[in-house]
Amino acid sequence: MATQQPYDASNRRDEISSAGRGWRVGRVFGIPVFVSPMWFVIAAILVYSYGSWVRYTSPTLNTVQTYLVSFVFVLLLLGSVFLHELGHALASKAYGIRVYAMTLWMLGGLTETDAEDRRPGVDFVIALAGPAVNLVLGVIGGVAAFLISPQLALTQAFILQLAWANLYVGVFNLLPGLPLDGGTMLRAVVWKVTSNRFLSTRVAGWVGRVVAIAVVGVALFGVTNGATAFSFGLLFTLTIAWFLWNGATQAIRAGTLGDRFGLLHAGRMAAPALLVPADLPLAEALRRAAEAGRPGIVVVDSENRPESIVSGEAVAATPEDRRPWMPVSSAARSLAPGLVLPATLAGEDMIRAVQAAPATEYLVVSELSPSGQVAGGQVVGVLAARSIADVLDPHQTVK
Repeated sequence: MATQQPYDASNRRDEISSAGRGWRVGRVFGIPVFVSPMWFVIAAILVYSYGSWVRYTSPTLNTVQTYLVSFVFVLLLLGSVFLHELGHALASKAYGIRVYAMTLWMLGGLTETDAEDRRPGVDFVIALAGPAVNLVLGVIGGVAAFLISPQLALTQAFILQLAWANLYVGVFNLLPGLPLDGGTMLRAVVWKVTSNRFLSTRVAGWVGRVVAIAVVGVALFGVTNGATAFSFGLLFTLTIAWFLWNGATQAIRAGTLGDRFGLLHAGRMAAPALLVPADLPLAEALRRAAEAGRPGIVVVDSENRPESIVSGEAVAATPEDRRPWMPVSSAARSLAPGLVLPATLAGEDMIRAVQAAPATEYLVVSELSPSGQVAGGQVVGVLAARSIADVLDPHQTVK
């Protein structure tokens, strides 16, 4: 199983950290490659369980040969996942998309790319590239095993493992449901037809749930009918199904959330703001704001230029008996870069902007300078971060 994940643009660095990825094992085409620590645990279990299957299917092999074949199969499975992810990575680079890292697990991998401005056709090709690499290697391995003399049983077994490992990774990832590559391809097709990326994500996510259920059904059917392969691999099959179900569920949630991005618009969501001098008592500023019906309070300088925004959290933390004696500026946050947003900011651009500069309130203005500050434009209002969360909450009804 292989997935592709957009890299968080707000955390870009020249040197990719191993935190959350595992052990770094090197670079390929300039791309850092990591192996998850869980690979070693799962590999040990798989060597033992698959060794039983090898003994069942190849009784002429002794114990050492049996587990040697099983161990080589596990390494080849990791190699198949690596080649699969490399296919995604090189296809991405061919389209000029930056690839940040590849992380390999026993049962799959992850390629982190810059996914901004992607198109359905590009997504389809990049998703197809991974399974295509495995299928080609699987066919080559199968032909090679057929041509090898039967007397070279162990060598033939190794090559067959190479073929089967790649065919398994390739075919399985073509199943049409997220988070598999086939799901990404299905999403690209629906996206192309409907021009709605978020609807296509939900559709591919629901199909992914169907695939997860089907995987469990096939495994249970095999076990109840005495299929040895399924009885040995039932735990891994259920693990795969669990992974698919979780990935599909996340895709459905992402698609549902994405549909609400269109409701985000800084100018429309900003609350009217009251402009006050820095030395005005906090209590008086709050009274004037309530009287004027302007929930936002912006502190301005002597030339009426915005300096800071009154923080709702700071106000709530200030006892009422102190508010008449403290200046409003003491409960305000200065307008650092990123805290001033243009009124035209909307959708995913708005999400990226607030992720880059987390805060409880933002000043919304009609015009920004290239440096991100007010450029002679008018103050439109104050945008509360909570209002963004409310719009994105699928349980909220937004007018």
